[in-house]
Amino acid sequence: MRGNPDHLLDDDARAIIIIHPGGLGDVLLSVSAIRILRASFSEHKVGLLAGSAVSHFLFACGEIDAWFPIEAQTLAALQIGQLAKKSRFWTWIERCDLLVAWMNDDEDGGVRKGLEQFSVPRIRLKSPFSPTLYATHQADRFLETIVDLIPTSGERRLPRQPEGMVLAFSSKVTQGETGKRAIAVLHPGSGSPHKCMPATTWKKLIEWMREKELEPVLLEGSADGRQIREIEAVAPSSCGKHSNPDLYRLAEWLAGVSVLVSHDSGIAHLAALMGIPTVVVFGPTDPCRWGPRGNHVRIVRGGACRCVGWEQVRACEAKLCLSVSWTNLTEAIQECLGLNSCRISGCEGQGSAALALSGPGGCVTVQRRFP
Repeated sequence: MRGNPDHLLDDDARAIIIIHPGGLGDVLLSVSAIRILRASFSEHKVGLLAGSAVSHFLFACGEIDAWFPIEAQTLAALQIGQLAKKSRFWTWIERCDLLVAWMNDDEDGGVRKGLEQFSVPRIRLKSPFSPTLYATHQADRFLETIVDLIPTSGERRLPRQPEGMVLAFSSKVTQGETGKRAIAVLHPGSGSPHKCMPATTWKKLIEWMREKELEPVLLEGSADGRQIREIEAVAPSSCGKHSNPDLYRLAEWLAGVSVLVSHDSGIAHLAALMGIPTVVVFGPTDPCRWGPRGNHVRIVRGGACRCVGWEQVRACEAKLCLSVSWTNLTEAIQECLGLNSCRISGCEGQGSAALALSGPGGCVTVQRRFP
């Protein structure tokens, strides 16, 4: 694990602080932007104030140098001017040369006011949801919020995966439990039940996988209880189940699987970012905006969603957008199973699997100005 686990700065170190109050998937979509900040300010240490699970995971993978849990009310204390003096976060702000807060535009007043007692030279408060941004994909919108902060002129190409991004994990998937079949992880949950396929589709998928001599395993996240129960009701004892609330340990376990099938969810973004062959079923959300990226990702969708806003999505009973083609779904899974030779290699025969935070292609183009 790279970095200082106590999150202490060396005597002469300077800092960049990122504030990100979003959920798992939203934070993972900002990884490219975080990497560009690190590459552009390589002499600085980068600290992240976000959810504890994803922050700790990114720290463990060497993407950041320190993390501060948003659950500790640090952000709230900063907004009302009651940040504990000489706390770890306080000492980081005292040495901060750039603070980036990816927050809704109407929430930044408190943060800016709370920072008045510090002498932070540059403060960027910009939401990736701002209507002033031009980019479509959420990852590109994060980049757009910081593009003018990059110390270069014209156009610059920076690697999505600099050296040192690979972290080897011991695979916790044991052959004794699953035999020698390829493990196919099914994650039926999402941030909203309105983005989820019906349980009968998952039952059919489990049966198909068994016919193909795959080993299906249901993955239950902290908010997936309803979807898991519905599947178990129509397909009792049909496959194994895995549940691990610790994101780092979940990633460790996922490193040993062959394919993951999920909805538009944080888990899907985690798997895709790790380089795991991933099939993502989209419904009412737009994959052009929210889809995980990479040649190892396949996106499947039903009919076009005609709902305008989440109120209509919640009221919609037909859910035509989630009526995916069975052929498209199974072909996408088979394509992903054929991509395993593209996984991060180097640990074969050593009883471990490799975890990497990867990106589509080798680099990303950052432009100074958007049209």
